[in-house]
Amino acid sequence: MDGVFCGTEGQILKQASHQVMSLLLQNNIASDNSVFSPITAGLSGAQVFLCDNRYVIKYASSSILNDVVMGQCKNEYGFYKMFTDKIDFIPEVVLQFSNDEEIMIVFKKYEAIPNSRWDEALQKYAMDLCAQINALDCNASHNRSWLETEQEPGQYPLSESHENWNHLQVKFSEHINASLLNEMYADFYEIAAYTEKLPIPKTFCHGDFAPANFLLDKDKLLVCDWQDTHIGTGIGAVTYFLQQRHRYGYQNKSRQDDTIVS
Repeated sequence: MDGVFCGTEGQILKQASHQVMSLLLQNNIASDNSVFSPITAGLSGAQVFLCDNRYVIKYASSSILNDVVMGQCKNEYGFYKMFTDKIDFIPEVVLQFSNDEEIMIVFKKYEAIPNSRWDEALQKYAMDLCAQINALDCNASHNRSWLETEQEPGQYPLSESHENWNHLQVKFSEHINASLLNEMYADFYEIAAYTEKLPIPKTFCHGDFAPANFLLDKDKLLVCDWQDTHIGTGIGAVTYFLQQRHRYGYQNKSRQDDTIVS
């Protein structure tokens, strides 16, 4: 394929196999005059390109990536194979391809979300999507060897959990309303007493549930970057989202996180 491959990263895609390039042509994703502009390498290590300002191409090759990173890319590939036709809050996949050495996923292009758009309503919308992700059927496919299981968390006696909670209550009292902390403690005490001897439930987890991994399709939120998908406890997604939100300056007028997760 001819075309313009911008930057050093562009040469990586240019050197992709003939099969990869043929698929892009056959599916009318690219032409001999297409321009491929690198977007970002991302934490997954896959190279990401914008093609003619219409499609986003995610490409990974074992010739430049180690086994661990290729495993993450296979994880994302497996996720989209499993759920593309089952859920509506992920980017539309135009094409998927995989062989022993290469992985390619082509998406429709969507709008990135500027910091100013993350108001309380959009953050609540994200929390609703988090709940939907946790509710996904982990056994929806007979072949989910790509899906890893989070390491079992340590088991602690209830008395030690209360001590840890008291420590957190002191730490967060400057930032969160005291009455809210007391309500959280009452709920914690009731739930912990009931679940102390029960196995911790496992759910489907995104693995990197942060504001940076959302896109907009008009007013609809889409969750992207599924390379860290796994089976886990789920609660970490909420705390991670809130932590990342504060890190990048997304604030609520009320400055109370209970309005987001309620």
